[in-house]
Amino acid sequence: MNREEIQSIVDSNFEIPSGRDLALVTGGLLPLLGSTDSHLREGTLEILGHWGEAGRYTDAELREIGGQMAENLAVGLGESGTDTVFLRSFSALILEMVVQADDVRGLGMSGDRTPFLAHDQVLDWYETALAGFAGEEDFRGFVDGRGWAHALAHKADLLGTLARGRHLDASRLEKILTAIAAKLTRPAEVDLMFEEDHRLVRAVVHVLLRNEVQAEFLHSWIEALSRMPDGKAWGAVLGLHECDQAGNRARVNVRNFLRSLYFVLLWGMRGPGDAAEADNPYHAYYDRPIEARGALLADIECALRGMNRPMYKSEAAT
Repeated sequence: MNREEIQSIVDSNFEIPSGRDLALVTGGLLPLLGSTDSHLREGTLEILGHWGEAGRYTDAELREIGGQMAENLAVGLGESGTDTVFLRSFSALILEMVVQADDVRGLGMSGDRTPFLAHDQVLDWYETALAGFAGEEDFRGFVDGRGWAHALAHKADLLGTLARGRHLDASRLEKILTAIAAKLTRPAEVDLMFEEDHRLVRAVVHVLLRNEVQAEFLHSWIEALSRMPDGKAWGAVLGLHECDQAGNRARVNVRNFLRSLYFVLLWGMRGPGDAAEADNPYHAYYDRPIEARGALLADIECALRGMNRPMYKSEAAT
């Protein structure tokens, strides 16, 4: 499909083109998630997302789409600076849509339509998503001439939606946090400057709202973020006569992430959709208290104090 056909679907309030079969149109759209043309890629994302959320697909079709998207997460995995990033990144968002559609049914928000994903299927996709996030080497946010890549952000969105659902136990939630810390603390070739910190934080808050990860683990997790992978203080990247630039980029990426997490814990996080929908079960989820909130705020404060050269008047809490 070309730009004009994509736009015509959007402009027609996402009506299926006259005389066309939904399955065949979908089959033509799915490869465009990897297009280097941002108009094709973003338009395809919008159409598939709308059709999925509107219930246009059968349960079998959603499972098939989800399976194909999960496979796409490994295409070119480990590459950096290549065009394979677009398929991995945008497939993550469509897989997220499939998982969320199942969650919505589990919450009774789709009339009499019941959940369609088996527990083992979701766990398989979780493992694939986690491996896809851990193995992602392309940190680019926006690519000139090609638009948004945003693989870390999109894959974090997928992990967050999996965390919010009913299938992951505490050990799997912990693995999401561990993967995020490992990704942020490693020496970085790219500054995360396109709100990746917010997307990563959203995934973390989805984990925290479950209140299943123990306080001891969360304390250790913040400790891991507060230092370089070798255990040295982040200040070690800033020498008197030299600077470890990859290490310093990681320091700044971690610092931005911790600051974002701090203020979300302080102020709360909005759920999806219209905030006026008071009876939406998703909004009740975001109103849950985070049991470890106080301890996390204190730990983050200590971590942030140690990530700069001395500048604060008050001493760090002991």
